Amino acid sequence: MNPVLARQLRRLGLDPEVPPADAEQWTALLSRVNSFYENADQNRYLLERSLDLSSKEMNDLYEQLETTARTRVELSEIHYRNIFLHSPIAMWEEDFSEVSAWLGALKAAGVRDPGRYFEQNPAELEHAISLIIVRDANHAAAELFEADSREQLLGPLDPDEVVDKSALVEELRTLWAGESRHDSEMVGKTSRGNRIDGLLHWRAPTVGMKRDLTRVLVAIADITERKASEERMADLIRSKDEFLAAVSHELRTPLTTVYGAAESLQEQWSDLDDDLKRELLDLIATESNDLAHLIEDLLVAARADIGTIVVRRMPIEVRAEVDVVLQAIAQERGVVIKAEGIEGWANADPLRFRQIVRNLIVNAIRYGGDIVRIESKTNLDGCFLYIWDNGDGIPDDRREVVFEPYKRAHSSAGLPGSVGLGLSIARQLAQLMGGDLTYDYQTGWSVFTLRLPLHLEVSEVA
Repeated sequence: MNPVLARQLRRLGLDPEVPPADAEQWTALLSRVNSFYENADQNRYLLERSLDLSSKEMNDLYEQLETTARTRVELSEIHYRNIFLHSPIAMWEEDFSEVSAWLGALKAAGVRDPGRYFEQNPAELEHAISLIIVRDANHAAAELFEADSREQLLGPLDPDEVVDKSALVEELRTLWAGESRHDSEMVGKTSRGNRIDGLLHWRAPTVGMKRDLTRVLVAIADITERKASEERMADLIRSKDEFLAAVSHELRTPLTTVYGAAESLQEQWSDLDDDLKRELLDLIATESNDLAHLIEDLLVAARADIGTIVVRRMPIEVRAEVDVVLQAIAQERGVVIKAEGIEGWANADPLRFRQIVRNLIVNAIRYGGDIVRIESKTNLDGCFLYIWDNGDGIPDDRREVVFEPYKRAHSSAGLPGSVGLGLSIARQLAQLMGGDLTYDYQTGWSVFTLRLPLHLEVSEVA
């Protein structure tokens, strides 16, 4: 008999060994109850066995899931590190946790506006910057900042090396406000002292609804070239405005003179004597000639921009061509032009040669001293023409700039602003003819040196 059943019967005052009067029914009852308990024991055993197996399977499954999750996290971290290290965008991982705690203490002390606080306490800003720790940097960051290695960029930020502290203040404002992202333009300096213009992106990751300030991602896109292009565009716009103003002035001046002289001749012809008529006609011719030269310079500049300037090389006698230019130039009062010892032959386009010489002499009269001297020299390196003047000269940092279109070294008091094309065109034409044009300043004299290919007769070469 099932021992559990026997115990239960004894508790009821029944003896399992001594049946009641109706023995047959009692036996049947005991048999059914005994069978039930035996089945219950077996089912309990099977259940306990099943629970043991299920528990083991659950533990195994949990371990498998844990292993899979850990592996995926490791792979994800490896993938992130690869993306981080080899990204073409400069990136840093920075720890803001310490500076965040420091800012929290400021806030608890009653500071309400961190920007104003740092403006009034610059030493505190430097302290805050020093609390930011660079944990990692990628290869692009090292390249952008011209560092010898990534490791050179790691560690606490050095306030003395932060050029644009205003950008750091904005990052600290973002941190103060509890925000997770910030974008702004910034200016930096490489380890070699070169300027960097960048677009900064500041991102604090969120873990469980809370910012992880130990791994803030900072990315900087290099926009140095874009900024330089914007500055060049601004310079170009300014140059264009100056150019239009100068062209307007230089066209209006001779046109006004020509119109005034022509009007006087038209309205007062019968009242004017022959000498005055001749003087007015000479004035019209001179001003018209200046106007034609200005228009020719503008046309050459336009053709240079599209590469359609044509030069015809032929033997030219330097002295003869210079004399033609001198005869056509109206000398400014008080300016003496000395042209002595000019000789030699060059291979050049006579029209373009005269244009170069005219521009150089006009430039010397307009901006130089009261003496202009023209000399020449020939040797196997070429035919050289020197235009000297005893003016103040061109500042060192402007000596190449003056050869750029629409640029001038300086302005002279009392003289209208020039278009700024003469020297640029002169150098371009000289180079197209196989020569060059340079500037120097020697013991109180400015000198423009025009070099052209030398023309030699066959008999001279022999």
